[in-house]
Amino acid sequence: MRVRDRLADSVTAGLLLVLAVATFALTLGFPAPGQPNDPGSAAFPRIIAVALAALAILQLARPQRAWDLPKGAASARVAGVVALLAAYAALLEPLGFILASFGFLLATFSVAGVRRPLFLAVLPAAISVTLYYAFYRLLEVPLPQGLIEGLLP
Repeated sequence: MRVRDRLADSVTAGLLLVLAVATFALTLGFPAPGQPNDPGSAAFPRIIAVALAALAILQLARPQRAWDLPKGAASARVAGVVALLAAYAALLEPLGFILASFGFLLATFSVAGVRRPLFLAVLPAAISVTLYYAFYRLLEVPLPQGLIEGLLP
């Protein structure tokens, strides 16, 4: 790996480490949990901050190896998934969680090369509905509501 690439990796890892520390520090001002078994509102951001810090430290400590960026069809697939993420974010509110997630997963699987019709029909639907029930019903996380969510029990 060239010195310039290593410097870029080190700067990026350092910035991510600063972001992780700042995120953790900001959670110190969050309100204390209301119940003894409640992890509180700071728990999830702290978990993310610790994971980010660990990955940044691993990036700084990793052995030097050259990595090639995707080329040709692989880079087109990567760009396609990034575009799909942007479309998913834009359509989440108007379509609702289940329909937007279904469309995103269906398109992502197609971009990834999945061609089996049964797989393309069943898996995105199952994942979307399962995530909806897990987050909205079990964990009571507010999710964008659309037409389909209103039909579910």
